[in-house]
Amino acid sequence: MLLREVQGHVLRTQRLKIKRSLREIERRSVKRGQKVSLGYASEVERGIKEASSEMINLMLPLYYMTMEEFAIAVAKVIQEEERESRYTKGRMSYVHG
Repeated sequence: MLLREVQGHVLRTQRLKIKRSLREIERRSVKRGQKVSLGYASEVERGIKEASSEMINLMLPLYYMTMEEFAIAVAKVIQEEERESRYTKGRMSYVHG
């Protein structure tokens, strides 16, 4: 699990929650005087591209998120992943132990 993958997952989940397409995210960015291309947003959401903190800060309003909400959501996903990983490792060692 890479941080960029978790951040992308959080952004994608939020975009689907607010029922927006990547094209709408791109349009909103242009209206705000920014240029977040559909391709860039897609790569960030898929965890392919690692967005800088400055870029994330520019993107969050497009997703109707604050930095605090984003940070909490990222932390929750990491926590869930780590919990699942510990459970799976513990279970595997029990089964194979």
